[in-house]
Amino acid sequence: MSQPDPRDPLWTPALRLGSTMPGPIKVALTADPEGHGGSSVVAEGVRNAADVLASAGYVVEVIDPPSVGESAQIIQQISVMEIKSFLPEIISIISLEAKTVLERIIGNTKPDLPTYMKAIAERHRIAHEWNLFMERYPLVLGPVSTLQPFEVGYDLAGPEQLNHFIRSIELTEICNLLGLPSVATPVQVVDGLPQGIQLIGPRYHEDLCFDAAEIIEQQQGVFTPIEPRDTPSKV
Repeated sequence: MSQPDPRDPLWTPALRLGSTMPGPIKVALTADPEGHGGSSVVAEGVRNAADVLASAGYVVEVIDPPSVGESAQIIQQISVMEIKSFLPEIISIISLEAKTVLERIIGNTKPDLPTYMKAIAERHRIAHEWNLFMERYPLVLGPVSTLQPFEVGYDLAGPEQLNHFIRSIELTEICNLLGLPSVATPVQVVDGLPQGIQLIGPRYHEDLCFDAAEIIEQQQGVFTPIEPRDTPSKV
């Protein structure tokens, strides 16, 4: 996938695996980004992964990366404008569930071009902040979602549940906003539910994420695939 292709105008000669970054590598640990108060089980899994990395020679410090909550607002502004523009073209081919989620994301907002352009500019500013932050902390360790895996349909149950879910993945959203590499890996299974963490690295440094994830997997074990089970129906 990393080979050049003239049909892809966005191809970048990214670094190949094999980091030249000198150690010890510092890791920013954020078990509950923005302090929304997520699942204690999820936070425990993140801290366990941090202990594994620390025992392997990484320098782990508890510190929140910059502008996580603000980034969620910016990606929302960008998403609303873009969804509004393409939704009429796809409305006839998407599922009712997808239509419901997209319409709830748009809500009652009235996106406009100045707001969109400002959001794009703010994304550039936050990318600058993260570049400076990752000069000190080349890896960020945190949850994929601060919520435990939820039942199918939870995010469709209403606007409040959807917003709760979106808040839980703010750290994941920032990877999408800034184009940062991230590796998600399970660290334990609690009551039959997989608990995962993610490692975020600087742009084009997938190697740092893979190296750290491999260490965690070797120490914590492999928990996937999860054996599917049916929940007995209530009579």
